[in-house]
Amino acid sequence: MKAHLEKLISDEKSKHDLDVFLRLYEQFLTEPPTIDWSKFKKIDPKYEMDYENLPNVEEHAIKDVLKRVVVVKLNGGLGTTMGCKGAKSLITVKNGKNFLDFSLLQVQMKRPSECFIVKEIYADSLMPVPGKADEKNDEGWYPPGHGNIFQSLAYSGILDELLEQGRDICFVSNIDNTGANVDLRIANAMCNGVADYIMEVTDKTPADVKGGTLIEINGKIMHLEMPQVPEDHVEDFCSMTTFRIFNTNNIWVNLRAVKEKLNSISMEIIANKKRRFKSIPSMKDVVHLTVSGDVVFGKNVVLKGVVVIIADEGHSIEITQGSFIENKICTGRLRFTDH
Repeated sequence: MKAHLEKLISDEKSKHDLDVFLRLYEQFLTEPPTIDWSKFKKIDPKYEMDYENLPNVEEHAIKDVLKRVVVVKLNGGLGTTMGCKGAKSLITVKNGKNFLDFSLLQVQMKRPSECFIVKEIYADSLMPVPGKADEKNDEGWYPPGHGNIFQSLAYSGILDELLEQGRDICFVSNIDNTGANVDLRIANAMCNGVADYIMEVTDKTPADVKGGTLIEINGKIMHLEMPQVPEDHVEDFCSMTTFRIFNTNNIWVNLRAVKEKLNSISMEIIANKKRRFKSIPSMKDVVHLTVSGDVVFGKNVVLKGVVVIIADEGHSIEITQGSFIENKICTGRLRFTDH
């Protein structure tokens, strides 16, 4: 495979991308996909900070805090398995505005005089997201997610550029999470050196049973996602008593610490099974949607309220044509029909 892929190298950038891919692929092949359930323990409360205990930022200090903050929105993927065309960030959400529009408005409203706008970038290459959905038809994008952003920032030179500008606090979130916004109290905590890394977490609810959480294992803190859980412990993972908190995928990092520790940063590989859609379900009345595992959607499916669909490892859930699903949790292995 390596010999075949090396034929695609055209410059230093493509060579670097190949090296990153090969390292990740080797890690995927050699590391176990799930954790040893007997070796983990719940995270020590000393690592938790209650948001309500963070001090408010004085008005005179807001400018200095925001001058150090850079906001990165990750496009994630292209949404092709949902029948979408082009970047997910360009999907129209409301009143003709897409995810990218909402993100930019949030940044501008936070502190207009202290903000500058940089075009959104892809997670893998940090290349700008196109301004139109059909501007780039290449489906060969390779988006590895949050974990690869630090290496990409460093290789592209953007990391050094940001540090030279004094912007050393980075807020990273997914573009399709419209609730992810710069919080001044958290930003101020980062500026004051409370931590080099902060993950925003919140209490689990029945609508968030499959959300990632934090554990301690092998002497380290680990972010645990459901694909990393052994099949016979999925119910334990989804339990609100076993794990009280879940990860919102909003993270804060000190970029100076990233540069110092970049060579030693190692991320787990999480296999992402694609959901399959024969047509995009109607979701205009969805409050919360979670889909995990091998899930197949038929045509003309309608989703409403809180819907959670989780297929067991090695099995599938089929949502048949014309199904209407409202406020349901579907788990296991089944053929779902509800009209």
